[in-house]
Amino acid sequence: MNGDDAQTANPSRDLAAFFSYVRADDEHDLGKLTELRRALAAEVSAQIGFDFLIFQDRADILWGQRWRQRIEESIDASTALVVVVTPRLLKSHYCLEEIERFVERERQLDRQDLIFPIYYIEVPGLADSDDPLVQELTQRQWADWRELRFDPLTSPDLRKRIATLAAQMVISLSKPVVAVGASGSHIESVPQDAPGFIELVAESEQAMPLFLQTLVDLSAEMDKLNEITTARAAQIERAKRLPKPTVAQLQIMREMAHDFEPSADRFEQLAADYTDQLERVDSGITALIERIPAATTQEDRQAAREFRDQLHTLEAQTVGSSSGIIGYRDALAQLRKQTSTLRPVLLRLERAVDVVIESIVTFKRWAERVDDAVTLMGVDDA
Repeated sequence: MNGDDAQTANPSRDLAAFFSYVRADDEHDLGKLTELRRALAAEVSAQIGFDFLIFQDRADILWGQRWRQRIEESIDASTALVVVVTPRLLKSHYCLEEIERFVERERQLDRQDLIFPIYYIEVPGLADSDDPLVQELTQRQWADWRELRFDPLTSPDLRKRIATLAAQMVISLSKPVVAVGASGSHIESVPQDAPGFIELVAESEQAMPLFLQTLVDLSAEMDKLNEITTARAAQIERAKRLPKPTVAQLQIMREMAHDFEPSADRFEQLAADYTDQLERVDSGITALIERIPAATTQEDRQAAREFRDQLHTLEAQTVGSSSGIIGYRDALAQLRKQTSTLRPVLLRLERAVDVVIESIVTFKRWAERVDDAVTLMGVDDA
């Protein structure tokens, strides 16, 4: 295996991508784009051998008072951009702004292989467009999926296309990312005003109690939703025995959608708070993990081992609870496909639940990194 092969086979665990699309296109296709994003992330994970996260602005970075800041920060932190090309996307000021910012980021990195357009819905006049940004997209690693738009995710053709795109992303993401200075020389890309170790740990300590309380609040809100679902499901079953069962069931579903709205608002806000707090906690924990190999005293080494055990306990708890959360998300996905009455509010809930599910990647990363750090510390557990 040569050097390039080794680099491709061992990409960094810090890799991620950003998913640029239009929410209305996703809703029109009953959440198909969200499902494609999940499938692509899972395929990249399978090919690189560890969890890979693709940020979706309306799922991982929920709409709210800080949405614009979150999008900008995620683009800066991500290493690839997947663009779902549709007529709406090319008319969306915000989506085009996302793409333009990432193109500029590529220029700073002296790269042209970090943007992956998926041609999803026919765009009239696309080939003849004189828009520089559109031309930039069409010259990239273009994937034409128009004929696959209505294929289920179980379709062999669609799965092969997803695997091919994932392989292209793995190759590009495996290359080192460095910034280019004004003279053309490569320089380390580290912001001068980046917070130091003390600031990161202090912020993490402040965020942790809020973060844990948000987890409790999310669980309580999910219990409320389950209670509503159970009660309305019983009513729907009774309605099936009425003279006009379909009409009665539809009315119950309308009432159910109304019942869900307050919980959806609350769940979205909690999920946004959860994401914000997790980012702050992550920065501090990562800084602490990076300090472990330098531990020299017996007290520091013992503290490092206890810290490792705490992170493994946290990971086990989150992974253990993930099956129930995933089951709930899947139930929401199935329900929204059955009736348009519930679809808007269920899509909101499903995306909010995704925030919690996909954060498990962070907990797994902590556990893996702390194991490596304790090993580098050079002290056996015995």
